[in-house]
Amino acid sequence: MPNLDVFQSEYQLAAGYNNAAGLSTIEGTVATANDYPRAFGPVRCYSSYDPGEIVVRGNGTYTFNGFASVRWTWGLVSRAQEAYIRDTFCGGGYAGEVTVRTTTDDSPETFANYNAVLLAPRHAELSFIGRRIENYAITLSRLVAL
Repeated sequence: MPNLDVFQSEYQLAAGYNNAAGLSTIEGTVATANDYPRAFGPVRCYSSYDPGEIVVRGNGTYTFNGFASVRWTWGLVSRAQEAYIRDTFCGGGYAGEVTVRTTTDDSPETFANYNAVLLAPRHAELSFIGRRIENYAITLSRLVAL
């Protein structure tokens, strides 16, 4: 297999909470299953940070309640890549506890480690182009800094 260039080495995932030692770059990870091996491309994450539920104060200003989340999106993924995400990080389901290294604001250079819940989309929510899934997005919710 050729040497793959990785452009976003800071976007990392590991199964389970408090697993900073297990973090590995998702881009370039090769998923294999019933179709040919395919490496994950770069994620789109910029400006996807959500600080939580908006609560309007009595004076009209905002505060936020609950937990923050961030969304990672790939332009195209194979069914093997979708299965890899769900099998590796969600135990074959659609949600799982993870440790993540990601950006959480509009600065793409600021990264930190968090415990989070990875939420994968249900198959009924996916859009296909042939055998590929377009704009595949996972949500990393309940971000708690390590």
